[in-house]
Amino acid sequence: MNGQDDFTSASPPPPPPESEPGALSQTEWCIILFLQIIPCVNVVMMLMWAFSSRGNPTRKRVAQAWLIISACLLILIVIFIYSGAYSHFITLSH
Repeated sequence: MNGQDDFTSASPPPPPPESEPGALSQTEWCIILFLQIIPCVNVVMMLMWAFSSRGNPTRKRVAQAWLIISACLLILIVIFIYSGAYSHFITLSH
């Protein structure tokens, strides 16, 4: 330690998350969550945000994740409905 204190050699603290490029504000998150509860609008907006070449990269990743999760849930629902309908049909025919 050649006579300097540790405080002068330390790097400055990182900026708060709100000031990072691509970070979403609370208002933007509220808009995203509000749009997700409106039928049909949610799918259209998520498709627009997920596949647009412009816009906020964080919002794009959120929209892509939402679409992936929605597709998985839709597949599971179809499987459960089909298996339930199929088992119900089998019990009626015997």
